[in-house]
Amino acid sequence: MTPMRLLDDGAADGTWNMAVDEALWRSADDRSWPVLRLYSWRPATLSLGYFQSADDRMLHPPSANLAWVRRATGGGAIVHDREITYSLIWPRCGADSMTALEMYDRVHHAWRRALLTLGVDMVLCEGGRAGDSKRPPYLCFLRRGVGDGMVGGHKVLGSAQRRSRSALLQHGSLLWRRSQWAPELPGLADLMGWVDDAERLRRQGVAELARALGCHLVDSELSEIEREMADRIRRQRYADRAWNQRR
Repeated sequence: MTPMRLLDDGAADGTWNMAVDEALWRSADDRSWPVLRLYSWRPATLSLGYFQSADDRMLHPPSANLAWVRRATGGGAIVHDREITYSLIWPRCGADSMTALEMYDRVHHAWRRALLTLGVDMVLCEGGRAGDSKRPPYLCFLRRGVGDGMVGGHKVLGSAQRRSRSALLQHGSLLWRRSQWAPELPGLADLMGWVDDAERLRRQGVAELARALGCHLVDSELSEIEREMADRIRRQRYADRAWNQRR
């Protein structure tokens, strides 16, 4: 089985979270181990998809005044508050490489199996949902795409990707509870009437992800070189207002 680094990083602000993911992605090559990183957001933060307009933040008044950052991956805006967040960095070279679609499919089926252990049958979308216009909804969790995870007609799991010549970066969020900054989006615990089982689901999800990807997990931390690279990327990109507003 392929070794995969597991980074359980706890809470940080959006600029650091995005900078770490990009540093791990940019530094990956065909000699690198895959990386699974789990983290949370403090304070609650809005992330825009790479191609979204910064001015579109005003389209959603509840989240308009949140701290915000632009992701390296595409898709719609996400309010990161009461959720389980992961990133996955997968080298694209070597015997263990796989296509972007294969990665997306394996990861979402792994989360589905994790939820089944808690008695939840999450449905994976087979097609998108046509809207009244060509412009998709501003919030990611109001969009529907192939492979998105649905419970009770509500999207609770979504992911987005970005590819480089050497590695694939996948961001994903599993909504746990409704956020006051996105009140129209119920989380899994709201839909199921749970008090709290997030940590159990998180542990089960990590185990299922490792199995789905044919990996064994190795607890890890950022190296000094990775921290220095993340700090540089943070200053030059994610903490730079002009960079975030360039679209």
